[in-house]
Amino acid sequence: MEERTDTEEELHLIDYIDILKKRRSVVIVTFVVVVATAAFFSLRATPVYMATTQILIENNTRPVINVGESLGIQSLGPDYYKTQYNLLMSRSLARQVIDRLGLRDVYYRKAGQDSPGLLSGIAAFVGAVFREDSSLEGERLPDGTGPADDNAVVDWYVGNLSIKPVKGSQLVDISFLSSSPELSSKVVNAHAEAYIKNAIQASHASYTSALEWLRKELKRQKSKLEESRKAVYEYKRNNDIVTLQDREDILSQGLVELNSVLTRTKAERVAKQTVYNQLLNFSVSDESIFSLPEVSTDPVIQNLRSQLLSLKAKRLEMGTNFGPRHPKMREVSKSIGQLEQELKREVMRLSLGIKADLDRALSLEKSLQSSLDEQKMKVLSLNKKAIPYEVLLKDVEVNQSLYDLLLKQYSEISLKNAMESSNIKIVDRAEVPLLPVKPKLFQNILLAVVLGIFLGPGTAFFFEYMDDTAKSPEDISRRLSMNVLGMLPYNHLLEKDRPGEARTWDEFQRSKPALGYIVDDISGSLATTLNLTGQSSHGTALVMESAVSGEGKSTVLTRAAVSLARGGLRVLMVDADPFMPSLAEKFALKGSPAGLSRAVDAVVSQQLVKGDLQSFSMDDIFFLIELKRLNGKLTVQCGSQQMNMIFSGGRLVHMQGRNSPLSIRLGTMLLKGGLITREQLDDALERNSRTGQPLGYILVNSGYITPERLRGPLKLQMEEHLQKLFTWKHGEFTFDADDVHIYSDDKVCFAEDYTSIVQRLSRISGSRYVERVVLSKITTVDQGLWLLPSKDDTDKPAMPVYLNVFRKFLDILKTRFDIILIDLPPVLEAPGAVPMSTVADGAIFVVKAGNLSVRTLNRAASILKKSNIKIIGAVLNQAKINSGYYY
Repeated sequence: MEERTDTEEELHLIDYIDILKKRRSVVIVTFVVVVATAAFFSLRATPVYMATTQILIENNTRPVINVGESLGIQSLGPDYYKTQYNLLMSRSLARQVIDRLGLRDVYYRKAGQDSPGLLSGIAAFVGAVFREDSSLEGERLPDGTGPADDNAVVDWYVGNLSIKPVKGSQLVDISFLSSSPELSSKVVNAHAEAYIKNAIQASHASYTSALEWLRKELKRQKSKLEESRKAVYEYKRNNDIVTLQDREDILSQGLVELNSVLTRTKAERVAKQTVYNQLLNFSVSDESIFSLPEVSTDPVIQNLRSQLLSLKAKRLEMGTNFGPRHPKMREVSKSIGQLEQELKREVMRLSLGIKADLDRALSLEKSLQSSLDEQKMKVLSLNKKAIPYEVLLKDVEVNQSLYDLLLKQYSEISLKNAMESSNIKIVDRAEVPLLPVKPKLFQNILLAVVLGIFLGPGTAFFFEYMDDTAKSPEDISRRLSMNVLGMLPYNHLLEKDRPGEARTWDEFQRSKPALGYIVDDISGSLATTLNLTGQSSHGTALVMESAVSGEGKSTVLTRAAVSLARGGLRVLMVDADPFMPSLAEKFALKGSPAGLSRAVDAVVSQQLVKGDLQSFSMDDIFFLIELKRLNGKLTVQCGSQQMNMIFSGGRLVHMQGRNSPLSIRLGTMLLKGGLITREQLDDALERNSRTGQPLGYILVNSGYITPERLRGPLKLQMEEHLQKLFTWKHGEFTFDADDVHIYSDDKVCFAEDYTSIVQRLSRISGSRYVERVVLSKITTVDQGLWLLPSKDDTDKPAMPVYLNVFRKFLDILKTRFDIILIDLPPVLEAPGAVPMSTVADGAIFVVKAGNLSVRTLNRAASILKKSNIKIIGAVLNQAKINSGYYY
């Protein structure tokens, strides 16, 4: 598929609705086919019944021997239930039920009645589409009518069996599908019973295995217990241990008491040491000593201190009345000194007593420390003997515990093994179903309706997506980014309107009404777009383009031309397709002139040597010289006036008039403009007459004037000469083809471009020769309608020359016609002809509905746009639309 371009608009809801309208037949057919298919196969299907048995799988199961726990009953998780579901679907269980109920005969009988075929295969496929549950597939039987092996019977059984856990519970539904309601209930009940029986057998086998293992373990554990007890007895006898625990308690208590006394003794000794150290440094002036408990409680020291304080107070009081040498003062001071000495002796006495207590405390501390160390050694020795003893006792305890646990588990499992019980029970047995589970006619048809509602539009959108062609005006607007001028509906007359099938003008006119008003609408849109009123003095040229041949551009051109002509416009059709010209054949103009290609040949082959201005206008002469890029001298004589012109490569490089009045000569213009003096002019004229060199060249090289100041007057003089020349209507001309000598001095520019001036004057004066040639090839088709035909010719001129002549033709024809419609070769089949579209005012792109991909059309349009060709719109040809549609 083609990648969407950036210019395409985003699709809206209305666009999707339009697609559904356009492809409503696809939607309806798809819907009907889906619903009809579902109804057919639902009515044809054999009724299938389903019986369901519900069982309970409790969360307790086989024993697991875990030493250290009461009984090894495994804790069940999701994996256990998944295992049970798989066991329910196991092939071994299926074989047991098949053998028990004799289902092989049922299978063989059923297989013999069914015959394979294409219709049954289709029915199986469609049945799978409308199946409710992927697990309930009906009675699927292998192909073939002969006996099947056991695997085929089991496949049939398992294929019709389904296991569905009830969410959020321990319940499981077991279902079986069969065309016989009695058989379905019988099979599903037998399946549940066989499953429970297998579970009980598996449980007994598990218990038996566990008991055997427990017997071996009990015997081994009993032997270990006896050995550990014997080891304890031997250790106690060898280490003379009767009651280790009491001895440990006594030694530990003594150790604690000794440690407490030692700690208290150390504290007292440290306190006495501190007091003793302070007393050794005693000073009467140190009041802190008297606050110590030992000092403050001594009555002698306290009495002496009181007396000392009293005498010091007395001396202080007497000091206010007596001097220090007064006898009373001297007596008091002496008494104070005696008391201080006595106080020191008492403190020394006290310190000696504290020293004796300190020595006794230190001796007691050493004694206690020795007793404590001895007690520690006894405790450590006892602990050393207790460690192996405790290990041996622990070993006995562990072996005893293991033995008791194994014995308990053995008793419990033996009891369970003696009981026939299972954690799986039947909750609801299956009953014979009264109604089939499928086919569900209403449900299948409803599902088919829903599927058809979605599949129908989906199919339509898929076809639309895969269809990459432009089929409607909306496709052209959105996907080609072009204005739609109109469209031609599909018509068998247009199918017959092919090149080579010539018809008379009357036949062509009779086919027009069959197209209805739509052709008129195209011409109306075209006239409105281009603002064609028939009152303009200059017409419009449009080219009809298409991507490839067969799009109908020639047909659209002729229809639009006829309609425009009947609207009062002067219309010219130009067949510019040299590869496959067709316009003349469409109008059965067999006797028409050769047309455009012959007109071009006539202009290109025209020799320009001499002639008169009645046959060739100045426009013709200049055009032919430029077309052929001639070099030489052109002389034009009109009475006594003469103009000489020099051409190089078809361009005018110099022009000079003879017998022209002095007022228009270059020298006079420069003199009047004050650009040169009279002496400079006379000198230059003398040298001009003597050497023949251009006057301007002499003036510049003599230094009388600069090239820049000369450019304006020189160009003005040339314009005046050209304007005069193009007013001449009578006279003769000669052209001498020869190499032209151009002064190459860079001081003077002799090759001024006068093309724009010549073109402007040419449009005013008009053409005679070229106009006569092109008009002679035009044929009148009807009132207001003309044709310039072409002819298939392998000998075609070079494209640049052809293009220049064609451009000249159009300039002439635009003055005589309101609109010119040009038929060109297809863009992709003749890319070399694309430049011819550039000479027109615009292009109309013709698209045949449903013929080419959008990518191809965009590629062709891109070529035109890259060539700067304005595409004014597109016409959709052979569009298949409703009779009531209009654009």
